[in-house]
Amino acid sequence: MKFAYLIEPPFNYLDKTGRVTGSDVELARHVFCQLGIKSVEFVEAEFADLLPGLNRRDWHMTTGLAYSESTLHDVHFCSSMESNLKQQPQR
Repeated sequence: MKFAYLIEPPFNYLDKTGRVTGSDVELARHVFCQLGIKSVEFVEAEFADLLPGLNRRDWHMTTGLAYSESTLHDVHFCSSMESNLKQQPQR
């Protein structure tokens, strides 16, 4: 499993030892563990590369993508994100 992340403290950052950590990364570690996924590679990426990297299958999951109607054509979001978008007022 490859998980792409952005350096965005407190969500994702490198600790003093150079290990990636932060709320998004630790949540991903927990979920992967619960799913029995033992091998996870965390890949630091730039924002502009997140969606193209998913489309090229450079990684399987990512953090930092904005949920919008346009990104729905390319990626799957969790159901809570989808319901939040549907509840937002349309402009």
